[in-house]
Amino acid sequence: MYAILSPRVLMRDLAIDRERAEELLAELESRGVVGPTVIKGTGARESLVNIVEDRPAGGVTIAGPDAAAGRRVVLVAGLCALVGVAVVGGLTWLRIGEAVNRWLSVAVGSPILAAVIRSTLPSIGLLVGFLLEAPLRRAEDIAPYWAIRARGWIWSGATLAVILLAVLRLLS
Repeated sequence: MYAILSPRVLMRDLAIDRERAEELLAELESRGVVGPTVIKGTGARESLVNIVEDRPAGGVTIAGPDAAAGRRVVLVAGLCALVGVAVVGGLTWLRIGEAVNRWLSVAVGSPILAAVIRSTLPSIGLLVGFLLEAPLRRAEDIAPYWAIRARGWIWSGATLAVILLAVLRLLS
């Protein structure tokens, strides 16, 4: 939220004393969130992260400068998306939709519902990949904004691939 962060800002915004504000700034510097002092005598430091409001519900995403963390975020998202798409392919190959149709005896009552179940049920495999990524994502450091955006594009691409597969199955 601030380009320059100083003990005075922390004292005012957090209602703490100067000693605690300086300790917090030192901790933030050790974690790579702020840089070294830029204005001598004031303790002011350059902020190295951006706080981006990117969610409609008002959630906050913190983006930082660590390129290695960004590469890890993209790699984990890519691998988990591939696992999810592979699970979708496996469920499609195993004809899980047809098995559910037989179990529910849907084909006799509604051919349209049977086709939808047959074509879209394997899509739940993408959820497997997303759930696989969730605990790994929480363990990540502050990642650059480009990596956060790339993660979104990876999951959007995987979702579109699964939707395309479902449409193709519906048309067949």
